[in-house]
Amino acid sequence: MRKNFIISGSIILSFFIWLSGCRKEIQQPKEEINQLNEESIDQSAEKKGHSGGCRVAVFDYYDGVADFHQFDYYSYKKGLVDEWAVWYGGVYKMEYDHNGRLKKARNYDGDVLLYTIHFFYKNDKVVKEIWYSGNTKEVADIVYYTYNRKGQMTKGESINNDYYTTNTYTAKGDLAGWKLHISGSLFATADYTYYSHYRNPLKLTPGVDYSFPYANAAFGTTDRWYSSEKITYYDENGVASVYYDQDPRQTKWQMAFQNYPSYVGYVDKLSRTPLSVAFEFENCGRSNNDHSSHHKANEAGNRNISPLNGKAPSIRSILSGPRSKIRQRMNEMRKQLK
Repeated sequence: MRKNFIISGSIILSFFIWLSGCRKEIQQPKEEINQLNEESIDQSAEKKGHSGGCRVAVFDYYDGVADFHQFDYYSYKKGLVDEWAVWYGGVYKMEYDHNGRLKKARNYDGDVLLYTIHFFYKNDKVVKEIWYSGNTKEVADIVYYTYNRKGQMTKGESINNDYYTTNTYTAKGDLAGWKLHISGSLFATADYTYYSHYRNPLKLTPGVDYSFPYANAAFGTTDRWYSSEKITYYDENGVASVYYDQDPRQTKWQMAFQNYPSYVGYVDKLSRTPLSVAFEFENCGRSNNDHSSHHKANEAGNRNISPLNGKAPSIRSILSGPRSKIRQRMNEMRKQLK
């Protein structure tokens, strides 16, 4: 009897010790919980190899036809993209879940919050974005993404802004081309070649897997950087005109590290106009962090030239400008190209 009493007492004591531990866990200060969440994001980034290694700091796309530079700037926190300053003036500030996966982005114009974007996943791919106006529940846009069996983005469609982009891929998995339809009308297409086996620097933006601020969101998502790009645009009657057609035989490459280019110079077959892309990196060691060595592609300085003040309207300003004004920009460009 005494033995049973001792056993029962031990069980009751163990129960109270367990309950006390639970209470301590429940009463854990908010600051500690937040710190643990941040640590888990940090650890997740480390597991994915994001905490170290080279990252893109600046992407400079130069459209020589319109004499128009586009600069995108990336800053990082805990190995993941923290802020993405896009060329048309907005800044996207990122939030991640405990697995280091993008869950929310806020788009600011200065101190003004324009949009709050929520990301929804299926099979680890973003299948839907909801863009809310400011910090409200007013839906400004819903964007859907479709993928093939290989996990490649085949379509992105904006419901409120009335456009969609379809993408095709090569047998090796590179982006072969895309087509942009606005209000049901084909407006622009792109075609790419890959004669060189140089790696894609835009893959070095951990946390951000695709170009969600832009209409052609699949651009820069595949493993290799292109040897040439051909852009074709269409008027309201469906008549095609070549904007530029880069000659891959004249493409010049300069390498940064590990087969990643720091600069790629292109030439338009038709007009002999130079075009280029340039990249600046960080966290790559002293030799690869010297931004001053990254070409004269930044001659225009850290300022984008208005597409309407250059030699010609820039197709790029429509493809990668603010999506809420995409129809307006298309109509303006069609009028000007006449």
